[in-house]
Parts: sequence; structure tokens; C-alpha cells
Amino acid sequence: MSDDASPTTKSALGGTLLALLAAGAVALVIVIAVLLFRQDDPRFDVGLTDADQLEPVTEASLNAGWRAPSADAGSAVLVPQAFGGWDLETSDENANNPAFGLNREGFHGRYTRAGTATAADLYVYPGQEDDAAVLQSVRERLSDPARFGDVRFSEPALVPGAKTLRFDMTPQTEGAENAGVPESHGLLAAVDGWLLFARSENEADLLPFLAAYMRAVEADAAGEPPPAPAPGDRTETIADDGAEIAD
Repeated sequence: MSDDASPTTKSALGGTLLALLAAGAVALVIVIAVLLFRQDDPRFDVGLTDADQLEPVTEASLNAGWRAPSADAGSAVLVPQAFGGWDLETSDENANNPAFGLNREGFHGRYTRAGTATAADLYVYPGQEDDAAVLQSVRERLSDPARFGDVRFSEPALVPGAKTLRFDMTPQTEGAENAGVPESHGLLAAVDGWLLFARSENEADLLPFLAAYMRAVEADAAGEPPPAPAPGDRTETIADDGAEIAD
């Protein structure tokens, strides 16, 4: 401010400055009060919704769930000719797997990946009330290192509401107590009234396989009967009669 300004002018400017500062302070108090009010008022709640808080789904997930086939569905529905790059090689209705403690009726299909030597077996069982307990029983059965060696377990996400168990069995070296136990990978899912079991000796990640199967089954409720199994087609390293993995 110039020294030439009169005392009256200086006084007026000082008063204006003080008034502006006071108005600014009042405005700041009002803003803080409004923010506190919005924080306490449920009308201004902008928290995450349930959908926002869902964990991201896996690539193999069916996302919306599974529309299961009817309880009386037959092999034409439950053992499709092809799905997800896999082709049906042979099928039958002998789904017993004593080696894994699965002694029950169901359907079996052996699939091969087009253009490769990779194969996977699929077992489909009508559900039971204790299917979650069945998965735990399989896990306990395979947890004996003296019989099965190093077996790793996990419970991957497949579809909402499904109980799953994945196992990876490492082949044992010659001379070990359990020598001869082959490499084996398996994925079991208890979901919506069905127990599904996929197993392979040379395909480690069976989650896409089983997810593609479930999409095919729910999308196509009508199909042609699968080809009849040829004699000697069903030869599995882990025999269904438990010969190579004794009960």
C-alpha cells in the first residue's frame, strides 16, 4: 500500500481484508459441517455394493452357475460327443472307481484332445446328500504317502455353490515303497445334485475341461447316443477294479 494513501483509505482497506478473512473462515466451517452431515446421513452412503465386492472369477468359471440336467438324464445328455476341443473316444455305464472309494452307479466317457495323445476320463454320478463328505473321504484316502506318495490338494473355484477337490499325484521312483503309482490328476465337483469326476494321466489342469463339459451339458439337453465302447478300449493305469491301487 502506498505511503501516500490517507489514514481513512488505509482503515477502509484493512476492514475489508478482515471481513474477507472472516467470511472465508465461516465458509470453511460450513463446508466441514456439510461433509460431517453427509458422512452420518445414510442417504449419502456410497459404499461398495455386493457386486462390487465379489472376487474376480477364474477363466474357467461358468460365472452365472450351472443349469443342471434333469435327474433322469441318460447317457445321450450326460456323455456328449464333443465339447471344448475334446472328442468322445468311448463310453459306458461302468463308473465304479474303487481305487478312489467311489462305488456307485453312473456314466463314464473317455475323451481325447483333438490332434494330440492327451486323454481324460469323465465320471458322472447322480448326487447323494453326503457328496461333500465323499470329497473329504477321497482326500483322506489319497493322503496316505505310503500308498500314493506325494499328493497335492486344492479346492479351485468352479461354479457358485460347488464343492470341489483337485488332486495331483506324483509318480514314484523305482524302489520306493509305493513304486508303480502312476502320475494322476483329478478334479471332483459336487454341484446341484451331481458328482462329477474328471481324471487324467497327462493333463494337469482339468478345470477348463470340466467347465467346458458343464457348459455343453446345460446348453444341449438333447444329443445323439455316444458310440458303443469297443472291446479293450477301457484300459486305465489306475484300474477301476483297484488292482494297481489296492483298497
